Amino acid sequence: MKTNPTLHYFPLTLSIFLTISYNQGTSQTTQYDPDNDETYFVMIQLKQQKNKDDSISSSNQVRDVFKHIKSINSKLGYTDFAKKTSSFKLEQSQGSTSYMVIRNFDDFRSAEVYTQAIDKELPDDIFGEIGDPFPISLRNYESCIAEKDFNPYYKYYFTNH
Repeated sequence: MKTNPTLHYFPLTLSIFLTISYNQGTSQTTQYDPDNDETYFVMIQLKQQKNKDDSISSSNQVRDVFKHIKSINSKLGYTDFAKKTSSFKLEQSQGSTSYMVIRNFDDFRSAEVYTQAIDKELPDDIFGEIGDPFPISLRNYESCIAEKDFNPYYKYYFTNH
C-alpha cells in the first residue's frame, strides 16, 4: 500500500501552523504612546504581596511610602506640592502588587524631573520588581491597567529615555 507523501508532511505543517497561531494569539504587543502633551503620573511599584497575611504589611508599606514621599517633598522644596497621591492594588495570579501614583503633572518633562528627584531619596527596600519610580501618561497608564501589567511599559520607558 502506497502512502501519499503529502500526508507525511501534514502533521509537521499542522504543528508549525498551530505554534505560529498560538504565539500570535498570546503575545500582546501594546503600542505605547510617547505623547508628551498630556497629563502624566509618576508610578512607584511596591513589593509584591503573595498572600492575604501580607495585606496588612502592604497597607503599612503604602502608609510608610506616603510618609517618605511627603518628607522628600519637604526636603527637595516641593512643600507646596499640589499633586494628588493615591495607591491601588493590581491583582495577578502570583499575588497582588501595590502601586503608589502621584498624579497630575502637566507634561512628561515635569514628571521625569520629579521622578529623578525622588528616586535618589527613596529607600531601595520599598520597590517591587520594577526598581525605580517612572513617569507614565494617562493613555499608557490606562493601557497598563487594562493588561494588569506595568512591566512592559517600564521596559519601554527605560529603553526609550
